[in-house]
Amino acid sequence: MSELTCVAEGKTKQLREHNGALNQLLVTFKDKATAFNAVKVAEVPGKGALNATISAILFQWLESQGIPTCFVEKTGKANELVYRRLKMIPLEVVVRNMAFGSLCKRFPQFEQGQPLKNPLVEFFLKDDKA
Repeated sequence: MSELTCVAEGKTKQLREHNGALNQLLVTFKDKATAFNAVKVAEVPGKGALNATISAILFQWLESQGIPTCFVEKTGKANELVYRRLKMIPLEVVVRNMAFGSLCKRFPQFEQGQPLKNPLVEFFLKDDKA
């Protein structure tokens, strides 16, 4: 990745300063996939570009509905977007179609890999230190 100063980095993306603009960040989506709290890690070619494309489409749709977002623009790289700096709401949304990981630990009646009758949406306070 470039020499730009890294502001934050997680499992799925890296945020860096963008051309010296104090109010913008360059967001690079990674091809990395993790499972079981990053116990399993794999590279999935094209995942970063796909996530960036989906994010741009969703941000543009939200803006078309009058909902402001942090999205500024796509860059020339398929896996990069430019965002406005913001204070993030520490919220993590997990959507499950199958029982895995923490769901099975919290609810032992589910078996690993068991298909769920309906998608399950869970909300967690984001804590990358945990």
